[in-house]
Amino acid sequence: MSIQLIVVNYRTYDLLQDFVDSYIQYMPSTESALTIIDVDSTDDFDLLRLPDEVHSVRTDWNLGYALSCNYGAYMSDSDHLAFFNADTKFNNSYCVDYCVNFLEENESVGIVGPLQYDLSNKVTHAGIFGSLNKPRHNAWRSNDLVSARFNRQAVTVSGSSFFIKRSVWSELTNCEIYRNQFPDVVGAFLPTQHYYEETGCAYHAQAHGYEVWYTGEAEMVHHWHKSSPVGSSVDSKMLEAKKIFVDFCEVHGIDHD
Repeated sequence: MSIQLIVVNYRTYDLLQDFVDSYIQYMPSTESALTIIDVDSTDDFDLLRLPDEVHSVRTDWNLGYALSCNYGAYMSDSDHLAFFNADTKFNNSYCVDYCVNFLEENESVGIVGPLQYDLSNKVTHAGIFGSLNKPRHNAWRSNDLVSARFNRQAVTVSGSSFFIKRSVWSELTNCEIYRNQFPDVVGAFLPTQHYYEETGCAYHAQAHGYEVWYTGEAEMVHHWHKSSPVGSSVDSKMLEAKKIFVDFCEVHGIDHD
């Protein structure tokens, strides 16, 4: 088993350093590699303390989260992929191993996402359940982490920590409907600037017969919206992103909200 971890950063170098440090401190037993995609990179990147084994790609413009993840996945041939926001970090050595093992042990499962919470122990992600046309966040901002530590099939999971089998990623990327709609895209995340890329991927996976699971028995820290603050300019991209998502679902015949 092997997994490629891809973290996307946009000028939050202190958070990125914390993520890298946590990865080194809590190195998984699963064979893993870490790639940083630093978009609209600045000289501050040169101040980071990065081990030689951490690969980095720097761009002089902001690709957006989805295209950055797609590009990072395109450069890898690992058995599994995991995508992270720069405002997440590991706080144990089993999160990656647990998620990989869950994917490996469950043939029907294509995507998993762990429990996430901030430094105040408030939940930032504990699964999105309900239905494709009525998704609902579970335990949002709750302090009850114990009750969030369960595994359950979900509608989607958060893009801030998103694990997927490489075989599923490739199948979705090469889906004829997807290719016809997005011929230039090199990965399974919808080509949005911000928002809906992971939701589109999760819905698409279910249309291809794969399950999405929230794995609350794995966990990590998430400084919610520190890598893209609420009210920032990226929020203006939400309506544009939702249109891309809805259009894709309509063409593919997928229920949606």
